[in-house]
Amino acid sequence: MVRFGKLTGAALALAFMVSGASAATLNFFNEATPATGFERGVVNGVPVTSANFGGETLKFIAKNGTADAFAYFDEDAGLGVCKDLDSANQCDPSNDDNLTTGETLSILFNGAKTLSNLIFRADGHGIIGNDRTLLFSINGNALAQTTFGALIGMTWNNVTQVNFGFFGNVLKDQYYIDSAIIKPEEIPGVPLPAAGLLLLSGLGGLAALGRRRKTKAALA
Repeated sequence: MVRFGKLTGAALALAFMVSGASAATLNFFNEATPATGFERGVVNGVPVTSANFGGETLKFIAKNGTADAFAYFDEDAGLGVCKDLDSANQCDPSNDDNLTTGETLSILFNGAKTLSNLIFRADGHGIIGNDRTLLFSINGNALAQTTFGALIGMTWNNVTQVNFGFFGNVLKDQYYIDSAIIKPEEIPGVPLPAAGLLLLSGLGGLAALGRRRKTKAALA
């Protein structure tokens, strides 16, 4: 028979796991850095799991117009798009490694996530100006014009994929995605810590019922 103390310990552990869904940083910049990753192109739909993604598994869909392209991890820059790769999986030509005219990129998550803290880099690899424009949407919705500054500090819930496109203005800003943060969605309507407390409460009730039965048996 499992004692209440053991049940309580198990319940506490389960409550901690339920309430402890942690955020993961998707560090595309590091994924292309030799110390922690490597520069390369990724075939559409191929799962990529990395410590630079907090252990998360991602898929990518890159397009040049309607033609397939490659999501591309560019050293010292981040995540972009390349139309063609050479035999070493490197972008050919080497300067076609960012999101530019006619290109789109979608990042697909493994389950619904909360998305926040998007950071971008410009063609020169520095953090991009807030007033520059791009195309953006979530969950496969139509891409819409916005600015990089408008996305800073924003949080989106229930995201299964995030989509980026190029919207050239006078400055014709090509760009890369530096990083983002994702977190598993919580159970709708039931805060996860509360779910853990309900579990503890139920186990406590079962233990109390067991003690009452033992008392009655002793008095009989």
